[in-house]
Amino acid sequence: MIEQWAMVAPELDTTHLGIVARVHRVAHQLRVRAEVVLGPHGLTQGEFDVLSALRRSGSDDGLTPSALAAGVLVSSGGMTKRLTALERGGWIARRRSPRDGRSVRVALTPAGRERLDVLLPVYFAAEGEVLEGLDDAERNGLADLLRELAVRLDLRR
Repeated sequence: MIEQWAMVAPELDTTHLGIVARVHRVAHQLRVRAEVVLGPHGLTQGEFDVLSALRRSGSDDGLTPSALAAGVLVSSGGMTKRLTALERGGWIARRRSPRDGRSVRVALTPAGRERLDVLLPVYFAAEGEVLEGLDDAERNGLADLLRELAVRLDLRR
């Protein structure tokens, strides 16, 4: 691709394409694997991200929709759509906060937690397959570089 661009538009700086194109390919592979694992459960990646955030929180009281939205980088409207679908599927429940009746808390239902705990190992294994062939040092180095890039991109917003 870089060579092709150099031939048709040599004035363009394409030095970054080798990295960006590969990041896109890896992201595509992750999306495909996620769809294979999540699709049979009626979940999208975005919905799974919400369930994961709730599970990681460790709180039986759940989280507020705004905390969830901030944690999974989605708008409040997008979060409402995801929560509605997850509630319809029996994965989550929305309840009024006992401390502040105006506030809503979102929590996994017992059935949702059980289903998620069965799904998590399968999902993580599918993600891990993407990194097969890399040793621990390579994985750690790649994680460090991607973390640094993500931090720099977040600072530019």
